[in-house]
Amino acid sequence: MIHQAPTTLLSVPLSFQDLLLITDDHTQLLLDLDQARASLMAVFLATQHSLLHTPRPLHHTKATLLTAILLFHQDPTDFLLLLADNTNWNPNYLVLFCLNPNLNTTTVLSQPVVQRSHFILLLHTAVQAGHHRIYAYTSLPMQVSA
Repeated sequence: MIHQAPTTLLSVPLSFQDLLLITDDHTQLLLDLDQARASLMAVFLATQHSLLHTPRPLHHTKATLLTAILLFHQDPTDFLLLLADNTNWNPNYLVLFCLNPNLNTTTVLSQPVVQRSHFILLLHTAVQAGHHRIYAYTSLPMQVSA
């Protein structure tokens, strides 16, 4: 099932990274991340709302080796616009994981706050001919023409 992919990503390739995992409300209901959290070195969970409204240590948002992962099913543009005002938000590594195959991620990638990261990976789910797929796009940093 396609919703197991984030758990696999967290428990294998990124298991030795410090992670900040941010979810939207819909994604939080879809995923069970407890199993992946048990095998990780350090993971900090946040919802989009709590990241904006709860004070966090600076290393949760700006650490050089931190990988920030934004898991979303709904368009996160409003969240990213609010996050842009936070000058402490500057992860070197940013993974955008879109679980909605019908969502246009071009607007997400074009956000200036996304472009602050040095290394960007976009994972986007898709359904083709009845098969679930995940497409990966990366850049250093990614530039999108609107």
